[in-house]
Amino acid sequence: MRSLLGKKAFENRLRDMVDCTTIDILKLGIWCADGDYNRRPSMSMAVKILRGWMPLELIDNITI
Repeated sequence: MRSLLGKKAFENRLRDMVDCTTIDILKLGIWCADGDYNRRPSMSMAVKILRGWMPLELIDNITI
C-alpha cells in the first residue's frame, strides 16, 4: 500500500485512491486547523458538515 501511495503521489494521482467524502473530510480538517482562529469554523458548523447537513462547497470563506 505504501509503495502504491508513493507511486500515485509521484504521478500526481492521489485522488484515484480516495473518494469525494474523504477529500471533503480532509478539507474540513485543514480548515479547522487554520492558524487564524477567526477563520476556523465553529464546532457546530463542523459537526453539521460531518453529518451531511451542510455541504462544504456552500461555505464561501474557505481558502484551502
